[in-house]
Amino acid sequence: MEYIMKSCPICGGKFVVMEDAANEAVYCTLECLSKAEKSMNKVSMKI
Repeated sequence: MEYIMKSCPICGGKFVVMEDAANEAVYCTLECLSKAEKSMNKVSMKI
């Protein structure tokens, strides 16, 4: 199994994921995922 280091687009934190899941793993924590979803909801409501 290979691992790679990624950077969270919300908080900038670094986290490690398996190379196979690298495309699916975007956020470092559920808190960052939640912030991203709230941000998307605000954008979609403006359209």
